[in-house]
Amino acid sequence: LLGTHRLQLLDLSVFVDYPTATDNAHHTFVHLIPTANTQNIMETIDIHQVADKYKGLMELYDCSSPDAFFLVKIWPDVNWFDELPTSSGRFYGWSARFESTFNVPITVETKLFTQLCTTPGASLPDCIEEIAKFDTRYPCMLDTTDGRDGGVTYGFDIYRSPMCEFMITFVNKLKQLRDAELMNNVLENFTILQVVTLGE
Repeated sequence: LLGTHRLQLLDLSVFVDYPTATDNAHHTFVHLIPTANTQNIMETIDIHQVADKYKGLMELYDCSSPDAFFLVKIWPDVNWFDELPTSSGRFYGWSARFESTFNVPITVETKLFTQLCTTPGASLPDCIEEIAKFDTRYPCMLDTTDGRDGGVTYGFDIYRSPMCEFMITFVNKLKQLRDAELMNNVLENFTILQVVTLGE
């Protein structure tokens, strides 16, 4: 599972909804569902290998438990088709579900980082070092008997939280790239840091 004994991620999806001539359509860029087998395929890396891609990561690591940090490498599926000339009429968002045995609110801070891309033809937003977005959710009791520790389990749902404008622009520019190598180069220089904090 993806998490610790205090808090676990159960599901995360990033998507776009857009109108068509007859109905509304839904496309998923990323869908992450940790399972019991996730632990078996994880590998341990030195945090210094990725620290330069995340401003403030070492400070977080030094004051937190090492088992609370996870690196997930993904390639989004940007192959969807709609007839809208701009982002107007589309909804870009993300949803997630967390679980904990603590009856306190959680705050999810999402930070986007991109390094200056010097690859010719990569017409993407650049020179943006950090953009932050915050989501706070309060617990909902899920079970009073079958929690992981034999007690109460609480759920936290982030449902259809809107993407920031920078991320929307990034996705649409990425969609326009036709060269796989160029797209990989851009994605290698784009990272997202999510910090999930249990309240007091």
